[in-house]
Amino acid sequence: MKMPSRPSIIQFLFLSFLLSACSAQNRGLLLQDLADAPDPLSITNNLEWSHQGGHIQGVQLFHQAADDFLFVSGSSNDQSYYAIASLKQNKVLSIKSFLDEPFRHAGGFQIAGDLLAVGIEDNQKKDRSKVMIFQILDPVKPELRLLKTIERAGDYKRYTAGCVAITLQEDTVLVAVGNWDTQDIDFYTIPKAELDDPAVEFKQASSINTEALNRENWIEKSWSSYQSINFFRSKDGQLYLMGTTQDRIKNLEIMDVFSMDPSLNTPKIVQKIAHRTFPAKAGTTLRWGGGIYQDEKGEIRVYATGETIGKELLLRCYDKSK
Repeated sequence: MKMPSRPSIIQFLFLSFLLSACSAQNRGLLLQDLADAPDPLSITNNLEWSHQGGHIQGVQLFHQAADDFLFVSGSSNDQSYYAIASLKQNKVLSIKSFLDEPFRHAGGFQIAGDLLAVGIEDNQKKDRSKVMIFQILDPVKPELRLLKTIERAGDYKRYTAGCVAITLQEDTVLVAVGNWDTQDIDFYTIPKAELDDPAVEFKQASSINTEALNRENWIEKSWSSYQSINFFRSKDGQLYLMGTTQDRIKNLEIMDVFSMDPSLNTPKIVQKIAHRTFPAKAGTTLRWGGGIYQDEKGEIRVYATGETIGKELLLRCYDKSK
């Protein structure tokens, strides 16, 4: 009986090359390509905003025509709001309210295509929230069209909506809603074609309690109180979720990546596959406002914001190493 031959050193080196190439392709996914030092960004603001209290909560980049626009969400003592800035003009174009109190707290949010999903909560009673899905029609006017609202109410902290993610799964819109300190994440779906149908509502597809997650195979075992959660995809179409926040004790910015089971039906819906920290920088932090942007090449950028909008909107961008 002829024994199978052992692989030659050439075959071994070729296999090693293939594995190395695959690893290199996924570095962006594993956060290793992000430069150690983020780029600062200061945007001029000449608009008045008289509402006190609160802070910026989330940030997203939106591309339209020949300009890139930064959207930020925020909270105040009596009103939730959003602001839009033009990177081409380097100025804040508008600051508009979402809702009045008690829905004074607009949290971390996400833009997918022309859809914007944001959670707005009563951050005092902590027993109710609204997850609002808008279509971005014009970032300059600005013009947002409300498509759907997911009404949430119940036990203390359980049905808040401090961070929201949105993505398209073929013909389905998937929304993830993290509650107070991201202790639970609820997943909602709706057929994309029915976003305009007032008779059709989002349906809750699944839910996870983060304290009960099986972390046996996680690359790093902790679960943080994420300020923002955002979906993104690898080049092969696999769905992932990134959570961003800050460790205030260690003064570190935190980025965690979780693989997602698209069926949403298994006990291992999320598995942490990447974890990276960065030294915090004065003036901005992922604890105030964070968000990711994935470009047409699949590369990831992560934005951190300043606390409020004053005479300038201050951000930092964690981008690919140059």
